[in-house]
This record gives sequence, C-alpha cells and structure tokens, in this order.
Amino acid sequence: MKSLWTFLYILLCTLVFLSQARSQHAFAVRYQFEQDTVHIRGNETFANKLLIENLTEESLELTPDAQETMSLQGLIGLPPRIQLGPKEQKRYPLKYIADRRTIHQHLQAFTIGFSSTQQIILAPPISFYTKLENQPALKIRTEQSEFFLDPAVRRVQFMVQVSNTGLVPLTLQLEFSGFPQGFELLESPGPTTLQPGAQALIPFTGRASTGGGTLDFDLRIEARDNAGLLLAHHRVRVAQAGSVQRFGQARTSIADQQNNSVALRYMDLNQFSTVYQLQAQGRLDLTPTKQLSYQVHTDYYKNLNAVNIYDTYLHYEDKKWGVQLGNIYENLDHTLSGRGIKASYKLTDKKALRVYAVDNNYMLYSQLNNLIPGAKIVAASYAFQADDQREGYAHYLHSENDFRGIRSDQWSVKAPISIGSNQQFTFEGGYSFEQAYEGGAAHGLAGGIYYQLQAGLYQLSSANYYSSPYYTGLRRGYFQSDSRIRRQLSDTKSIYGRISLMHNTPQYQSEDRGFFFRNAQQLDIYELGYQRRFKQFNVDVRPYLMVQRLENNLPMLPTSFKQRWRSSSLRTAADIQFFSVNHRASVRVDYGYTYRNTANRPLAPYHSLRVNGNYSNRFVGFSTFIQLNPYYLTDLMSSATRADYRIYSFGPNTQLNLFQGKLQSQVSAMYSYYGFSRSNNFSIQADARWHLKRNWTVTADLYYALIKNTYYYQAQMLPIPNTTSFHSRQFRIGIEKRFAAGHASRVYTLHLTFFDDQNNNGVRDNDEATPEGLLIRLDNNVAFSDHKGQVKFTQMTDGTYTLQVENNRGWTVQGPIRITVTKNKRLNIPLVKTRALTGKVYLTNAKYQADKPSLAGIRVWAVDRQGKEYSTLTDASGTYLFYLPVGAYTLSVSTEGMPFRIENPSIPIIVKEHKKTEVPDFRYQDERRKIGIKRF
Repeated sequence: MKSLWTFLYILLCTLVFLSQARSQHAFAVRYQFEQDTVHIRGNETFANKLLIENLTEESLELTPDAQETMSLQGLIGLPPRIQLGPKEQKRYPLKYIADRRTIHQHLQAFTIGFSSTQQIILAPPISFYTKLENQPALKIRTEQSEFFLDPAVRRVQFMVQVSNTGLVPLTLQLEFSGFPQGFELLESPGPTTLQPGAQALIPFTGRASTGGGTLDFDLRIEARDNAGLLLAHHRVRVAQAGSVQRFGQARTSIADQQNNSVALRYMDLNQFSTVYQLQAQGRLDLTPTKQLSYQVHTDYYKNLNAVNIYDTYLHYEDKKWGVQLGNIYENLDHTLSGRGIKASYKLTDKKALRVYAVDNNYMLYSQLNNLIPGAKIVAASYAFQADDQREGYAHYLHSENDFRGIRSDQWSVKAPISIGSNQQFTFEGGYSFEQAYEGGAAHGLAGGIYYQLQAGLYQLSSANYYSSPYYTGLRRGYFQSDSRIRRQLSDTKSIYGRISLMHNTPQYQSEDRGFFFRNAQQLDIYELGYQRRFKQFNVDVRPYLMVQRLENNLPMLPTSFKQRWRSSSLRTAADIQFFSVNHRASVRVDYGYTYRNTANRPLAPYHSLRVNGNYSNRFVGFSTFIQLNPYYLTDLMSSATRADYRIYSFGPNTQLNLFQGKLQSQVSAMYSYYGFSRSNNFSIQADARWHLKRNWTVTADLYYALIKNTYYYQAQMLPIPNTTSFHSRQFRIGIEKRFAAGHASRVYTLHLTFFDDQNNNGVRDNDEATPEGLLIRLDNNVAFSDHKGQVKFTQMTDGTYTLQVENNRGWTVQGPIRITVTKNKRLNIPLVKTRALTGKVYLTNAKYQADKPSLAGIRVWAVDRQGKEYSTLTDASGTYLFYLPVGAYTLSVSTEGMPFRIENPSIPIIVKEHKKTEVPDFRYQDERRKIGIKRF
C-alpha cells in the first residue's frame, strides 16, 4: 500500500508539472497580480502590482482592457499601450482610492485583460479582489437626547435620522426596545435601503396607556442588517414631565426623583400567624460624588414573639471607593448570600478591585432557628470591562463550612479577547482545592470557550464549558456544549442548526457531611430550524432529536433501589407569535414520539405533547399550559405508579388603571389539574396600589389557593378513592411613603407663570391667557405648564440658568432669558405667538438619473436679524415645517459634505401675524453622478 501511494503521488506531481509547462508555452504572454486579495478601508488608498512577461522571441504590443471593472480608473494605472521586448518582464504599480466612485461592494473584483493586433495567443483576463473591512458606516441620531410625552394625548413622536457614510448600500431595519409595560409602539417601520452617502428620516411614535402611571425610561434604537448584525445603536430618554420638576433630576429615573421610601405592612397567614413588616430603601446624596444607599427588611412574628432581619444593608460610595455592610449578594462562580462586608476601589472607569468577608447565612439577624448554618467566606475580585463592553474578571475565594466539614480554595478567571470586528471570543477557567476536616481532599478544574462569528449571511455561536466532578464552583461536575449556525435566506427567512449537550455528574467526598446525592443527568438535543416572519406573524419550526439519561445514586440505598433510566425521542416544536398595536399572542406546540424509555412509565413507544399559550391586550390576558405524557425523565419522579401524566393549566389576568392612574391593580386566576398526583388546584392572586397626595400610597395583596387531592387505598382487594382538600390564604395591607433625598447645600424653588403678552408691555394683565401644555426647558430640566400656565422647579442651587420654550404649542419667548437664582423666586414670563411656515426642497435634475435621491433629513435653517437660529429637517417628500415668531428671516440649506447643491441657497422671507407666508422652493441638484451631454 505504501508503494502504491508513493507511485500515485509521483504520477500526480508529474501531471501537474507537465500541465503547467504546457500552459506556460501555450500563451505568448504571462501576467499575474502580486496580491490576490487586498484588504481596504474607506477613503484610504490601496495598491497592487501587475507582472507582465513576454514568453516569445519577438516584440509585442498589448492593449489593456478593464473588463467592465474599475481596474483602469486608479490614481496610478496602466498605460494605453504596453511594449514588451523578447523575453522581457515588466512590473506596473496600480494605486486606487477607496471612495464611492471606486468601491460599491464588500468583495469587489478588479479585472484586467489584454488584446493585441498581432497573431498571438493571450491568456484569459485575470482578477484581484478588494475586501472592505467592516467599519461603522451607519450613523443614527435624533434631534434631541430626550423627548417628553405630550400630556394631552400621552404620546411622543420624533424622527430618527439614519445616514450611510460608507461605500456600499445598506439595508437596515430599526428595532426599538427598553420601553416598560404601559408603553407601546404604534407603528413598526419596515426595512430601509440607503445608498452610499444617503440619509433618511424614520418616524417613531409611541403611546402610554391612558390613565397609567408616570413613565421615564431609556429607549434603545438599534439598526440591523438582513442577517441580524447590529450596524449602529442610539439611546434617547423618553420621560413624562409634570408642572412641578425637582431640579437636577431630568436625566434620572422617576424612582430616583423620590428615591427614598418607608413602608409598614400587616400580613395574615392562614389565621395562624400574624406578621408585621417594616421596609425601607433609598439613597441619600451627601455631595455630588458621595452617596449613601440603604435597605431594611424586618419581620416581627407576633405568635412566636420573634424578629427576622434580612436583605438589609448600608452602602457608602465615593468617586473612587465604596463599602457595604450587612447583607451581601454576589456571584463569584460561587454564591455569596449572607451577612458581612464588601469593599471596592475603582482603578479606572472600567476596572475595579473588590474584597469580601461573608458569613453565608441569608438572615442578618434571626430569633428563629436556622436549620443549616452556612459557610464563612473571604474573597477578592478584580473586574474589568473590555472596549466592546464585555466583562471579565479574576476571582479568589476561600470557604470554611463547619456544617459540611469542608474547607476549599477556588480561583476563577474570565477574559474577553478581541479577534476582529465580526468575531467575539471569551475564555473562562477555574481551579479549586477542597479538603475535608476528616482528611479527604479533591482537586477540581473548569474551563470554558465561547465564540461568536458574523460572516455575511452566516452567524455562528458556540458555548462550551466543562468542570470536573469535584470543582467547587456553581457548575460542579458539569459539561455543556451548545453550538448553532444560522443562515439568513432573506430579510424574513432563515434556517439554522443546533447541537446542545448537557451532562451533569457532580461528586462529593465521602467525608462531606452535608451532601449525599450524586445524581447524574444527561440531556442531548440535535436540532434543525426554519424561521419565517411575515407581516405581524413570526413562525419558527424546529424538528429535533432528544436523548436523555438519569441516574440516581443514593449511598444509603441498596443497589436494587438505584434508578438508571434512558430515553430517546423524535420531536417537533413550532412557535407562532403575533404582535399588533393592541394585541399580542404566542403559542408553542411541542409534539414528540418517544421510541425508547427504559423506565417503562409509560411503556415505549408513546406520544407526548406540550402546549404553552399566552394572549394579552390593553385590558385582559390569558395563559395556558398543557402536557400529555412525560417530557423530561425527571417528570417520572413526581408521577404515581397508577397515574397518567397529565397537566392542564389555564387562567385569565387583567391590569387596571383607574382614577387617572391613582388606583393600579393586577388580578390573576389559575386552575391546574395534575394527573400524576390526581390533584385539582385553584388559585387567585391580586394586588392593588392607591396613590394618595404627598407621595403616600396604600397597598393590598391577596393570595388564595384551594387544593383537592384524590388517592386510592386497598379495601377487600379493590382500590377505593378518597378525597382530601385544604386551602391556603395570605393577606397583606400596608402604607408607604416616598420622599426625595436630602442635599448637602441650600436649595430654592423657582415658580414661573407664562402668559400671552398681547399688548407687549411685559406685564401680565387679567384678560391675558395662560397657555397650558407648554414644554419649558431650564437648562437640562423640563416641565409642562399646567392649566394656569404655571411650572415649578424645586431643589435648585445658586446659579444662572437659561430658559427656553419648546415650540410645540405655537408659543415662544422673545430672545433668550437668563434667570439668576439666589433665593426662592416667582416670575411672570411673557410669550409671543408663532406662525407655522411650510416649505419644500424640490428635485430639479432627475431626468437622466436611474434612481432618485432621498430628500429626507435635509437640514433647513432660519436666521432672524438678531442672529437667532432655528432649524428643522425635511421629510421623505422634501417638505419642512417651522414655527417662527413674526419677523424677517433668511432661510438656507446645509450642503457641506453632502452629494447635492442648492441652486438658490438663500431665501429671504417675512413672517406676518395675520397673513400666510409664501416660501419659494429650494431647488435641489443631485451631484452623486456627473452627467455630460454632447451633441454630434
């Protein structure tokens, strides 16, 4: 066999050599590029070299041809005629600039062929390729960084401007997220294609539930391409302002505006136990860089005359360091959930050191018996954040557990590694040493690799983790590998494959006094999927193979009682989701055929089904769950021998906002039948919050459950049914008080009244109106005027502030207003009416253009005689809208750096009070492509 393989290898090399020799002599000229692929960046130069060799004994003349590419249109190109002497070689440098004229694809060919008037044989054209590196080519911005709900209709609307600054076309889909319950998106914008240099305005309209509570949140705007890759993102704040605004809190959440609260509650448990609860939480701003946070939870059990204190701490934080005393909850690949101290120090904005000393008992103080005492832990952590916002760490942890008789040391690290703009790689590792007080010892190791790749229409992700049986981390004796690849077929369709392996085989030392269970579990899934989105529906179908193994190893039981079960199933899951402005629904159906089940409950083969369903609208919702026959092997652990495994569960729910949001309530009910235990369960849960004046709130919570069980006992060799029932009831009522954090310096209140100054005397007369709903901005703080035209800014410090009236009601102020605050003030602010002014940008030279440019997002300026500037943006039709006070203005369009020019760049106008202003159109000339017309 070795001789045969050697002979075939020599024969193959000989054939390749003869074919190359023949090809070299078949053509008169040989030419090749120095580089096959050139990596380029936008607006930078790139180069290559062309080698040409005359293989004949005579002089030749060649004429290059670009083969319909840009290969001859460079900064340095080939001459129109190339002279080659006998056997002569020449090298020609080629240099280009990666601009929109040259590059129009991510992977672009530059091809050169040659022709000659002489009777010679020329090789076919050759090519080299440019690969455009991924650069942030898409820009997203909005006119402002924050927008406010119109108090009259509880809506917010603004325009999102997207610009393609790259070299190739982009097709993008805007996605909005981060909005809370009670806020909904009224329209979902479709895909938008932007040519290089183009921009577009995409409207966003959202609505808050009528009568709902106060909203204040960060809205995340993401632009993704056809493959789902994130192109750019932007954040804006959407808030609701009233007529009273606490100063300095415009950019923080409503919870922070009154970020301190105290609550006293009474709870009754089944008439057998009465509990009084005291809860408090909040933050005190000691200085602009120093805060003191606190949290208190105390329960007093009247019947037992005992107190429990839990989830309670004090946390002081400065610009560089902080310390927390009380309950500590952290995840260091080992649970910290107890009482102790945590100290932290910030090295930079993205790096920090932390140390811990914790007694791992949940209760900070308890007069009731703790059944299992926890470990005593000391730990240190170094945490950092990479440039792409991924987090990494290095932890050390030492634990002493007297109850189990185990001490351990554990080291763990996690490091994100940058390997390219379209790839992510993360490494994780750990080592532990566990020693029993009675002499046993065990070493543990852990490691993980996580990888993501975005390559064109393909997405690949793989998460892999392994820890040895005695590793002391959270994932003890754990192996998991989850890899999937997705291929985008179109904007609305994709296919994918997934392999998921999960094996859990923890082990514990025989000297470990707290852990005797050594259960082994395996769950492997091999899955294919097809996803399709059309209109308001999203459908996902996934056939898969599921293999399971379950082994119970209880040291105190004989071998005959140990369970070793295996099962294999062929299954198909289908997810269907529907989303509209007022309705949301989803259903997941998972059907399977189990062809092997060594537990023999039920006997294989058998069919099984799982159904999850949810529906909700603005008023009510409904949820259901159905399961027929076991899905997991662990389901058999709860099933009686004679009972079928059936689960039926369904129930409605509703949310109520009454009396203009003062009363908020949620009610849900659920009925469940469990066939494996023959039990019928009914439960109802309700809570209500009544908001009173001065930030007082009355709360009430109710939970009631009724459970009926049926079991059989043998009487004269016949099974006799017997039914038992019991109920559980919990009721809680309380009162809360919210208040603002204190300040270290003296603060003042500014009370403003806005009025229509009809006679221009600057003094408010009795017959002059006070407009409602004006958006008033004082530096970065905003408030809406009430029905009396009044707003109030509180908690103001010494300083000078600039007042503006956002022009959404046809009013403005004459000139900028500067207000100096050194004490409490009341001011009357005169207003002047504005006039609506509408104009248009008109495309003039589209006759010879294959595609028309987008007229959206063009900025138009209006400047009055005092130099005050107003600006707005055009919509998709080129129309723009101003609200301007009466006066003379000059209108102009910004064209710097844009692929167009305006024939009439400056238009003088005069806005009159009772007369419509005629505005000439701006004449737009597209300069993306120069077109010359020659007459012959």
